[in-house]
Amino acid sequence: MNFLVSVSSCNDPALVSILSIVRRILSLIQIIGPIVALVSLSIHLVRLMKNPDDKKGLPRIKNSLLALVLLFFVPVFVNAVFGWLDNTTTFSSCWNSADYKHSSQTQYVPVDPSSKPSSVIINPGDYEKGTPKPTPSTSPSSTSSYSPTDVDGTSGSLVKKEETETLKVAIYKNKTYYITRIWAKNPYMQLNKYDSPNYGKSLEKPGSLLQKAATQDNLGNKLIVGFNASGFYLKGTYDVASVNAYPAYDRTSVGTLVITNGRVVRNAYSHAVKTWYIAGVDSSNQMRIFEDAKSSDASAKKAWSETVIGKIRNTFTFASPLVENGQASSNTTSMPSPGSGVKRQAMCQIDDNNFILITGEGLSRNDLITIMLQNKCKTGTNFDGGGSIALLFKSKNSQTIETITGNRRALSEVGYFTE
Repeated sequence: MNFLVSVSSCNDPALVSILSIVRRILSLIQIIGPIVALVSLSIHLVRLMKNPDDKKGLPRIKNSLLALVLLFFVPVFVNAVFGWLDNTTTFSSCWNSADYKHSSQTQYVPVDPSSKPSSVIINPGDYEKGTPKPTPSTSPSSTSSYSPTDVDGTSGSLVKKEETETLKVAIYKNKTYYITRIWAKNPYMQLNKYDSPNYGKSLEKPGSLLQKAATQDNLGNKLIVGFNASGFYLKGTYDVASVNAYPAYDRTSVGTLVITNGRVVRNAYSHAVKTWYIAGVDSSNQMRIFEDAKSSDASAKKAWSETVIGKIRNTFTFASPLVENGQASSNTTSMPSPGSGVKRQAMCQIDDNNFILITGEGLSRNDLITIMLQNKCKTGTNFDGGGSIALLFKSKNSQTIETITGNRRALSEVGYFTE
């Protein structure tokens, strides 16, 4: 069977809603179906005990057992197949990135940049500029209870917490998403990126990429928090026009300019197809946003790339900014499905040393902006979302990369903070 779903429709609210309903129905079948089958099985067993000569008794019991197995495992099988297919087909990509919640259920909080920020998700006062305040718990990777006020008035919980002399990480769970607070002594050098070893030939899941980065850079005894970074090109699936115009874009991160840890991986200014934004941290530890030249003219693209090269060590490419100069950006029109509550990954900077990652489900553009402004972020961006979201953690005393959430889709690069 061929599923003819266009690439752009994966972010269509109607399709997201339909797929979410179908997935919810499958989940209900998996729960309710076996219960009904067990009740039916019990009835047939009782009847057979009362009337052992009933020739239809055993077939009914067999049918009930078969129904019990099918009703439980069919939904598991369907999700497993689409998970295995991942982004190899358009429909499986849409299926995996579909949010379980109907987009209309998300409550949007209007943003008024001129208003005084109200209650914060995680108290920004926990960190002063440049130096974290002492916190009650000192144990690494603590799972002790914590109750910051959520934007909706509910409580969050501390999932991971670990501190070293140069990097401090605290991950909090708030409903369907995670807030990760990061303090880095020197963000310019501590914010890194790792590209797939087979860049342009194959994609790998963020957890696998981060494990290879840890091995390559001898980070086995280092604290790491990782996240998915730029979007990526994929022939026949993502940004088909760009790949058709320049085949070398296939299975690489989006944008004409790619810089990884100070090395220019690509500067394809002569093959520009669309406009992107690039974020990175400069040598003054400031998160900066560079707007790609709004032209397909090679000379304009080249001139623009020269304003970025040498300024930042890593490029994180995205569709549009969220917060600029401490206010909601006025240029978020190119962000995918801005009004829908879907899976998102975003990052913002509070001051020279403090950053926040927002990772999870049920997040619209306004939700992200609200969280950033309430945490007094100066600059904030949205990264690749949907099935691409990933929040990864490695304790200083562990060799294992833990998946906090996401890590389902194979990508071309992963971003991470380390000591």
